[in-house]
Amino acid sequence: MAAALQCWSDSLKEAKKTALLHEGKRKVHYLFADGKEMAEEHDLKTDELIVRKWRKKSTLGAPGQWEVEVGDPSTMQTSEPHLIKESSSNPSIDT
Repeated sequence: MAAALQCWSDSLKEAKKTALLHEGKRKVHYLFADGKEMAEEHDLKTDELIVRKWRKKSTLGAPGQWEVEVGDPSTMQTSEPHLIKESSSNPSIDT
């Protein structure tokens, strides 16, 4: 157990991290050496973890879908109202 905890701690330390403050939340994106990504959102006032989600690349290397570990997946989809999605024929904008 202690070895696994140390390994996780080392992975977090070595990950490339990007952080920003937005709408009362601290958002942190982690990119791990194995290509996995983790995104977390914390409430700035309480430091409570609101969302944690993971994404890994597909077999062909394309980004996969986000898998929500903590938080409500239904609210995550509506938190970004305007998204541009790639398309083989033409782009579409969701509103």
